[in-house]
Order: sequence, then structure tokens, then C-alpha cells
Amino acid sequence: PTTKGLLKLTIDGAKRLMETYQGRGVVLCFDYFHATYNPAVAPDERKAAGQFRPELRSDGLWFVDIQWTPKAAQAIRDGEWP
Repeated sequence: PTTKGLLKLTIDGAKRLMETYQGRGVVLCFDYFHATYNPAVAPDERKAAGQFRPELRSDGLWFVDIQWTPKAAQAIRDGEWP
């Protein structure tokens, strides 16, 4: 259960996610308040907090090779983001 309803990652869904990711060939990003794809947010305010690669393992979906922006890394160290 999540705040957006019941979400279940199936093996089939995880494989499709990885196929799509590998087909695009780009790293994925963590953004602030999901603004990256929000057309109501000005483009210069759709900043990333970091990037990562998804990796499918036997025990689930993992985010690996995480690289935070300096600003986000400092905010995490300061306890602003749990």
C-alpha cells in the first residue's frame, strides 16, 4: 500500500521496466516534487536532485550508482530529506 493506492511490482512488470530503461539508454533522475514531467512547472525549475540506474535483482528492483547533486547531498546530510 502507498499514498497513491496499492502498487505491486510483478516480475513481468519489472522486466518490461528494465527493457524500456535499457532501450532508452539514459540514466534516470531523482527530482524535486516530481516536477520533471509536470507541464505546469517552468522548465528552469525542473531540476534534478540526482541520478541513478535501476537494476533488477532476485530480491527486487534496486536503484544503483546513485549520484546526488551537491545541493541535494548537503540537504540529505543536514537531515532535510529523510
